Amino acid sequence: MQSGCYDIFWYTHRLFIVFYLLLLIHAIRGVLKQQTNLHSHTPGCHYNNQSVPWPEPEHGDRDTIVCDTEPYFSTIGAESWLWVGTPLLIYLCDTAYRWCKCRQPVTVVHVREHPSDCIELQLKKEGFSAKPGQYILLHCPEISSFEWHPYTVTSFPRAHKATFGIHIRTRGDWAGQLKNYLQRNQTDSYSLPLRNTDPLLYQHRLFVDGPFGGPSEDILRYRVSVLIAGGIGVTPFTAFLDWLRFQGNKVLKKIDRIYLIWLCREAQSFLWFADLLCDIHNKLWELGHVHIFEIRLHITSNTSVQSVLGDSYPLLSKSVIPGRPDWTGVLRDIASCHRRTDIGVFCCGPKQLSRCVERVCQEGWQHGAQFYCHHESF
Repeated sequence: MQSGCYDIFWYTHRLFIVFYLLLLIHAIRGVLKQQTNLHSHTPGCHYNNQSVPWPEPEHGDRDTIVCDTEPYFSTIGAESWLWVGTPLLIYLCDTAYRWCKCRQPVTVVHVREHPSDCIELQLKKEGFSAKPGQYILLHCPEISSFEWHPYTVTSFPRAHKATFGIHIRTRGDWAGQLKNYLQRNQTDSYSLPLRNTDPLLYQHRLFVDGPFGGPSEDILRYRVSVLIAGGIGVTPFTAFLDWLRFQGNKVLKKIDRIYLIWLCREAQSFLWFADLLCDIHNKLWELGHVHIFEIRLHITSNTSVQSVLGDSYPLLSKSVIPGRPDWTGVLRDIASCHRRTDIGVFCCGPKQLSRCVERVCQEGWQHGAQFYCHHESF
């Protein structure tokens, strides 16, 4: 997930190559020189016994400085290459390692289309493993030769399942092209020329780099966590919940309470992870820990929730609250329920949502509760 103008972002950051070249030119031996005969030729005077009426400050109040010889200069030993070359070498080694690691194409096992322009990819890559809250960089050379887009890993390989999953909102230009590339739909405006029209012979070329760490990896550092998501920003938290439902009492005993507050403009968006939310609720009910998980779904438009969720997800239907939450009131109620407790607040969504939550967390709170805000935006 990221903001727009990716091409501008990518190309401008590649200007560091020009910057490094200029640093290397500056470090060429002989460009900078220093005077070697300071004892016989004072800086600031002229040769042939010409005096200087205004000597340099280090010579005090002397009126004139007389020089016996002309100045001699030698080159300064170049050392800046150490400061330029060492980090450049580390960068090149890291780039080479990542390039070799991500050159193995991933296998697209399954593509599932969800409501509200969202697709779920089940991918398979040998040796891949990730933790809740981590993300990958996805690359499709058929769309762009340089673009790598970050997506949170929403499900993980296990003993009985070798695939991992990501969810992609397809309203952007690159994501829209990826959707049609996977569907091999040549009638859409996003369609691409295929190298082979035979679907039995054609293979999707996708590459994955990562995984990389994110703020949501620290959820288990707090016994009480508030997970705030806007739209597709719920993916880091559903990844944690997907991992949590396969854990036993040993992990669950470390958690006092988890609040999931998910805001969506369209009620259909709740269907992206409706099955997961119901599964984790039922799993906690079986283990006797249902009290540690609370779901609050906020719909910010006038969409009919009942017509979408209906009788299929009664748990979610009861959890839907119309309108945007009052963050000050929400966090005040949570603070009153967990006195003298460090509470982790994790927010993923639009920048405006992250700023608002961060500002409220910085306010002074009663009951001895302290909020620690971790946020990421797109």
